[in-house]
Formats: sequence, structure tokens, C-alpha cells
Amino acid sequence: MNASAGQPGVDSACPLCGGGGPFRTLSDRWHRHHLLCPGCRLLFTARGELPTPEEARARYALHENGPEDAGYVAFLSRATAAATPFLAAMAAADPGARALDYGCGPGPALHVPLAAFGIPCDRWDPCFYPEPPPLDRYPAVFATEVVEHFREPARDWERMLARVATGGLLVVMTSLWTDEAAFPGWSYANDATHVAFHHAATLDWIARHWSLARLPSPDPRVALFRTALRPNHLFFSAVW
Repeated sequence: MNASAGQPGVDSACPLCGGGGPFRTLSDRWHRHHLLCPGCRLLFTARGELPTPEEARARYALHENGPEDAGYVAFLSRATAAATPFLAAMAAADPGARALDYGCGPGPALHVPLAAFGIPCDRWDPCFYPEPPPLDRYPAVFATEVVEHFREPARDWERMLARVATGGLLVVMTSLWTDEAAFPGWSYANDATHVAFHHAATLDWIARHWSLARLPSPDPRVALFRTALRPNHLFFSAVW
């Protein structure tokens, strides 16, 4: 995996692919400026307009979602539903296999829908659960509503992928931008902690750059990636 794709700290380069522009600027209703990379199609918030880590954490702490919130659990279940064939095969082949809820936030709840598959779930979040998770790598890593918060996308994708086992699954749940003209009124762009907006072409770039397989997903909000397989690697090749 190549950690040198982005060039953090400057707006003269895309923080994901490192491309130098020129960048078109799109504004949201709060008049924040977001730069559109012509290479990977990432829309990223201008460096000088990023919330501070303290501001972002304070906003996250206001979230009242949790495992007792049936609506929130149903929302997260979209991620597990999209990965059903993989999760069912994983549970059958290795009853001890665990998943990781990466960037779980203050009220982790992904363990609830994963329990239907008999899969325990560890959690990690840089703000609320910063201790390293028990395992170095996991056969299934979930990032539900996480990547839009990445301040340094090249670094942050690299760190997240480092938690996925060889031949494992990365499940990314995020809303993709599709229309420049509609961007200013798009509700997803009006959360001050959302600073990296992915396009379908961005996900394709990520797959090529990190040698990932894009897997078909029944849900447009859920992207499925598989890391490179070793020959005859466990059960993954039979499922996907």
C-alpha cells in the first residue's frame, strides 16, 4: 500500500490522489469552499475551512445514536445487509471470526445487526475509543458514515485498509455526490464535519490505487471492497 498518494497540508494538491488541479470550487449553503479534483473526483473542503479536531469532536459528541435506537440500528443494517453473503460464509467457515466497527463514534451499534450472523464486533474510534483494537487485522471491517470525515484521505484510507486482513472485506457506507449543480443544496454537504465527499469515480480510483476488488452492492450507499487474495485463501474466493 502506498501512503504517498496525497500531499497533506496544502490546497495545491488533492489530499487523496495528489493531483495538482486545476480545481473547481463548489460552495455549500454555509459558504464553505470545497475543491473538486479532476483526477479522482474527490470533493474536499479547503484546508483553511476545516473544523479543528476539537470542534469536530464536540459535534460528534452531540450525536444521540446508539444501540437502543431502533431507527439507527436499522440504518446501520444497510451495511450488513449488503455484505450478507460474505458475512454468512465468514461465520460458517470460522465461528471465531470477528469484525471491526472502524470509526464507531460515541454510540457504537453495529454489533446489533452483526449479532444476527453470530459475528462479534470490536470497536475503534479516534475520538471516543482510541485504544488499539484487540486484533491487528480483521476479515471484515465496517466504516459506516466515516470516510466523509477524513481530513487527510490518503493517510486515513491507508490506515483503515491496514486493518483489513488479506482477502478480507471492507464495507464503506457513505453518500456519494453525483451532481455539481445540486451540491450547494445537498444536505450531506451541510454538516460541518463532512469534509471529503466521494464520487463513484473516487471509489474506482481507490480500488485501483490500493489493488482492491470492487464488489457488487445492492445498496448505492454501501460500497464493498475486497483486499488482494492469496491463492486458495480461506473461503473468500468461493464467496466472491
